Amino acid sequence: MKGWLLEQGWISRMVAHLKQKCFLLIALLITINGFSDEEKFIDERIRFLEKKQGYGYKNGRYQGLFEADLLYWKAEVDGVAYATRSIVEQASGGVGTVNTKIKTATPQFSYDPGFRLGLGFQSPFDFYDVFIVWTRIETQGNDKIHGTLVLSTPAPGDKVIGDRIGLIKNLTSIPNEASAKCNIEENVLDVQLARGIAVSRNFFMRPYFGVRGVISDIDWDIWMKRKFVIPLAINQDSTELKVKNDFQAVGGLVGIEIDWEAPMGLGVNIRGAGSLVWGRSEEKTKQKYVVVPAGTGEKLKQDFKAGNSFNCLKGMWELFAGVFWETDFAKKRKGDFTYFPKRLRQHASLRVIAGYEFQQFPFAGQKTNTQVDRERDRFTLAFQGFTGAIKLVF
Repeated sequence: MKGWLLEQGWISRMVAHLKQKCFLLIALLITINGFSDEEKFIDERIRFLEKKQGYGYKNGRYQGLFEADLLYWKAEVDGVAYATRSIVEQASGGVGTVNTKIKTATPQFSYDPGFRLGLGFQSPFDFYDVFIVWTRIETQGNDKIHGTLVLSTPAPGDKVIGDRIGLIKNLTSIPNEASAKCNIEENVLDVQLARGIAVSRNFFMRPYFGVRGVISDIDWDIWMKRKFVIPLAINQDSTELKVKNDFQAVGGLVGIEIDWEAPMGLGVNIRGAGSLVWGRSEEKTKQKYVVVPAGTGEKLKQDFKAGNSFNCLKGMWELFAGVFWETDFAKKRKGDFTYFPKRLRQHASLRVIAGYEFQQFPFAGQKTNTQVDRERDRFTLAFQGFTGAIKLVF
């Protein structure tokens, strides 16, 4: 029987058939397993994308946010003059003199320290956060110019100081010295509502909007001094002018913060914001006047006051660019994902930032140029300088 089966080739055909079935079974198992792996890959990819966008972060927790900045900024008041100085020269081809090389005098500011403090919390759902930020800077600018002590009428070669910038009562004699101090005290309080968007593992955006409050004080002390010669055949006088600018306002705020993370915890941070605030701008001027009548040595004193106030809408903008280094100092929590930017991971982290910042408040103050017809100059207040910050997520 066996020989007959071998002769007919049934055994060989049966073995070949069984081999074919085995190959098909193995291929089917591999295919099924491949489909299973593919489904797992797709499922994980969907979870990755959802969590990257901030959805389904069920194992997260609310986190505290704290920021402390050291500011080293320099202020500018957009070239507002407190006095002018010119040189008297003989008129060319004519009788008399002319004033040439006229120069305006403005206060000069140096870099001064300030600070910024921020406190808030971040939600684990869609990375919403609420952040309150207080920025304060106080600085002072100074300047002084000297002129010729003119006893009666200016002569060619004399350096003459112009004295009619903002005075309620103008001087009758020519001062030989002028100086000014400009004190600036700026407080800005922001309440921000933001949403973090992790575009990728290394790129993060934080658009925000909110409310901004501003309290600005800009105070001027201006002196027009003359060295009294007693007695003299003309009236001699000096004066001190105090100008106080106050601005309190509140309005809307919109901005965006961008992070680009590099290896070893390093990265680049950029922040820009703008706001429109509505409030009251007020100017108060006080003048102390001293005169020595002609031919006497007696000093007579007088005080004068002037002022104005109005409601106005003013814009503000700011821009910061810098680098940072960030590190985690707590164990990773369940539900934390390494493909998140570090600032979005659900455990404590520390960030150190250093960069340069610009802020400008157009027409933040006013200063009267001519008191008789109350002509005023609206001047822009600006800051620029270095900013160093520590940010803590806990």
